[in-house]
Amino acid sequence: METKRHLWNKLAAITALLTMMFAVPVHTQAQDEKLDLWIAGTQVTSDNWDNLNDLPGVSGEVILYRSSGSPTLFLNNATIYSSKYPAIESNIHSLSIQFEGKNKMIGSYRGMRLLGNTWITSSRISEQGEAVLDVEATDGIGIEVSNCSMDVAQFAIFLTSSLFCATT
Repeated sequence: METKRHLWNKLAAITALLTMMFAVPVHTQAQDEKLDLWIAGTQVTSDNWDNLNDLPGVSGEVILYRSSGSPTLFLNNATIYSSKYPAIESNIHSLSIQFEGKNKMIGSYRGMRLLGNTWITSSRISEQGEAVLDVEATDGIGIEVSNCSMDVAQFAIFLTSSLFCATT
């Protein structure tokens, strides 16, 4: 009798554990990761970084690569527009922005706001011709670089507005 009771208790415990395991929703098991990166006013998170092309104000190819530790934002014939926010705002240390083709960033008070060390690079010539990064602010500064260094390599940035650098 004691053996049956012991087996019954084990079976009940296993059943309870399996029920709890499968009853817990999957989304509560993984935390939503938020990056210090905004595209046209939308914060980049683990929920949306796979489909940045679908964000409001984004057209063309906008891809975030995160495989090597420091994230890389890749732009290819992309237009990012926001009437209220910078086209790109980042406070990520060691962000790399790479682009090909003709790209246009249009923001309201800042075209781009880069607050962490940022590298902007491009291949000079791509399949679409010369690579272009055109940055415009409808009411302010084209590119703001604060408390960081910006390394611009192998291309020219066309600024419709001014470049603002501030250090503290």
